Amino acid sequence: MAPIPTAPRPRRRLPRPAWALAGVLLSLAACGAKDDGAGLASVEEHPDGYWQDPRYPQGTGILEAADRKRLERLAQAGYADGMEPAPVRTGVIVHDPGRAQPGYNLYCSGHGAEAVLMDMQGQVLHRWSRPFDQVPSEREPLIRTQLTWRKVHLLEGGDLLVCYEGLGLARIDRHSELVWYWDGAAHHDFEVQDGRIITLAREARFLPFLGTDQGVIEDTVCVLDVQTGELLQRVSIYAALFASKYKSDLIAWSREGGDVLHNNSVARVTPELAQRLPRVEPGDWLLVFRDVNALAIIDLEDEVIPWMQVGPWQGPHAASCLPNGEILLFDNMGHGGFTRLVHWDPAAASIQWQYAGTPPESFVSIFSGNVARLENGNFLAAVSCAGFAREITPSGDTVWEYASPHRAGREKELVAVLFDMERLSETLDLTWLPEGLKARK
Repeated sequence: MAPIPTAPRPRRRLPRPAWALAGVLLSLAACGAKDDGAGLASVEEHPDGYWQDPRYPQGTGILEAADRKRLERLAQAGYADGMEPAPVRTGVIVHDPGRAQPGYNLYCSGHGAEAVLMDMQGQVLHRWSRPFDQVPSEREPLIRTQLTWRKVHLLEGGDLLVCYEGLGLARIDRHSELVWYWDGAAHHDFEVQDGRIITLAREARFLPFLGTDQGVIEDTVCVLDVQTGELLQRVSIYAALFASKYKSDLIAWSREGGDVLHNNSVARVTPELAQRLPRVEPGDWLLVFRDVNALAIIDLEDEVIPWMQVGPWQGPHAASCLPNGEILLFDNMGHGGFTRLVHWDPAAASIQWQYAGTPPESFVSIFSGNVARLENGNFLAAVSCAGFAREITPSGDTVWEYASPHRAGREKELVAVLFDMERLSETLDLTWLPEGLKARK
């Protein structure tokens, strides 16, 4: 494969109204899809949260109302002949104990401000829940999709870190009582490392150094203390790009203003990846700029971007480092408009491995989505818009699959967007659970 260019190229933007800072803030938590299209004709009948209709695998949020209604009529056409829709299967629908990574599963989804811990058979062990109106925030949720948790992380003793999309970050205890809240417009992703939380944040700003009078959503990387929630460091990704050799790319991308980069992922750079790239050090942070289809690495100490690469993906999410120094990526629309998982060799600028659905429309999330490599070498992917998680072997076999039980709509045709599914170790200390569940350990 030929080297991938790093020069700016036209971006495939979803339709949006004329730029205004307040208007863009309305869409921050929508992850790129217009909020009013998620539920089609049933949108008025589902509760607050984030829901999608998996009958339309490439999404309907970018379609005009007439096109949405036409698609819905086609989907329902068979029922006029007396056919009944297939029953919705939920919970664990595939489990191969001999090949699946053992452990526990933690997930959050668009059904509400809740996280669920369950075993490999899908039995719920614990739930956490704290609605946004129960945290001390000065921010106002502007769309219903912000009333859910976008990312969660389990700490020892049953405490949980939770991200209210585009609003802030909280730590709650096992009883869902608030330990602290950071009102810092956190969004999408965070990672816990050495007693610190490295999270993403963004605010609408005018940045004169871009040479434009258009406002932008300024992406930042923030470092918090995990015990107290105190902000320890804030680094502007825009300023870091402007201080790097990619300054001209940033200026070109920023001419239209708006949500220019849409950074949605942060992961620690491993020694294996660092040794393959010039000027990159272990402990730097790997980022994903969805709207310009780029991977980048930020040095938080020097506040500079030492490396960036535009790739053959479309609207990507969830970059992480593999043991061999390659990068694992959730490529939302790079497989002919459908989704694939990718091993990317950044030194050779080439794809080394990929997985897609058969047929392609069986594995698609036009926005959001997560993938992680498990200890046994398998991959656990949350196919967010379709509402399921799948564990896949390197050869492409499905050895575990979970379909969300959170459904809505007239015929239960809507599914809550499954933001993340994390596999936790089978040695996880669960002594903090209620007595009735401790016996299971």
